[in-house]
Amino acid sequence: MDMLAVLEGMAQIGSSPAVYAVVGRWMRLFGYTAAQAERVIKVHFEDLSRVVISDEQWALMRNTVEAQGHDQENYAHCLTRFATISPGRQQPRTATSTVKKKNKAQEYLVYLEGSLTAAEI
Repeated sequence: MDMLAVLEGMAQIGSSPAVYAVVGRWMRLFGYTAAQAERVIKVHFEDLSRVVISDEQWALMRNTVEAQGHDQENYAHCLTRFATISPGRQQPRTATSTVKKKNKAQEYLVYLEGSLTAAEI
């Protein structure tokens, strides 16, 4: 489902249950108001430089991440939010930050930028 198309459709013909479900999920996961969620979703899909999780990457982590309430796009937004948090700021409330640590195997998706030609410390 293309979220930008859903939001544009909502603006043209009013709201639909599918749009409410998407906006509601972003509100629950990230603590946004409805207006903030709509704005952030629109900005997220308009940003061509956003983090994109490939279908292959998503297949590896889908079960774990969906159990936390995320879908492929809002999980990409979650990764972006945590990557841009400065050290002095409190982490935003998300489903992933409230999971208690247990002795379970965990899967991580690491976003790497730049050249990896030499090891740096």
